[in-house]
Amino acid sequence: MIGVGRRRLALVGALLPGMLASGAFLRVSPSTAHQGTAVVFTGSVAQGCARGDQVTLISRLFPGHAFGGESAVTARVGAHGRFSRRFSVRAGTARRTYIVTARCGGGNLGVEATLRVR
Repeated sequence: MIGVGRRRLALVGALLPGMLASGAFLRVSPSTAHQGTAVVFTGSVAQGCARGDQVTLISRLFPGHAFGGESAVTARVGAHGRFSRRFSVRAGTARRTYIVTARCGGGNLGVEATLRVR
């Protein structure tokens, strides 16, 4: 049994540095919103996106601006790879749960946020 534990520990030790190094995340606040209210998306990009680069937030939540068949809004990368985008949920937005993903520098950041519209 000791060998199995060591193998698990070695696997975690091998994966953890890469996961922590990426540092990319995407959050939405509040995570539940009513039609007509504002939410704020905040996040951090991984390597490959510099200050001033554009982050594309992609979801059915956003009307208009098409990106690969989905709608999108953008934000600018600021200091320390952080970005923020305020968005007002339109009055006609369907009441459901929306998943929002993010891209920067031509690649998917591998992060998502979930917003429930009531």
